Amino acid sequence: MMSLLVAWLISAAAADSVQPIIPGLQLNEKLRLIATDGFYKNDQVEVRIQVVQLPSAAVARKKAEAEIYNLQNLYKPRNNPYQGQVSELVECGKDLMPKTERIPIKGGGESTLLTGGVSARKTFGVCAPDEIAYWGGYFEFYHAPVASAVEVRLFLKKNAAANLAAGRAKLSRLSRELFR
Repeated sequence: MMSLLVAWLISAAAADSVQPIIPGLQLNEKLRLIATDGFYKNDQVEVRIQVVQLPSAAVARKKAEAEIYNLQNLYKPRNNPYQGQVSELVECGKDLMPKTERIPIKGGGESTLLTGGVSARKTFGVCAPDEIAYWGGYFEFYHAPVASAVEVRLFLKKNAAANLAAGRAKLSRLSRELFR
């Protein structure tokens, strides 16, 4: 059984120069992200970064695949917990189903970015348009210099994009530009 060291990386640096403590990775200062309330934020987006020490890139890849699988399952049809409802099944419309795409990572390699609707409590799996507060994104990659998986969760405010397709485009662009 491997031991996982989990460290949240919220810097106490000055607001104009917030950088995570990950050797070889720095946030893109053009995004003007400020460390606040456990997130890096600007006026449209919140970013949460978590680092988990793992023994190899293969283990990190399996972990990332499992997390993407688990997040996709949150959007699958499930039983309605309330008796007497019109439908016994709760499911996402095709337009609100999560999507995945491959994105390049600084320093080489790729990751899978998953995007979908997220609640006001920043939980993935939201299928009802009126319950979506954010367009969310998730990706993870292995960072060899510190033998760790870097997990990134992005939360774009719903009003920052007209619809999920526009939100996905913004999240994809942000994911590619996050690290410099």
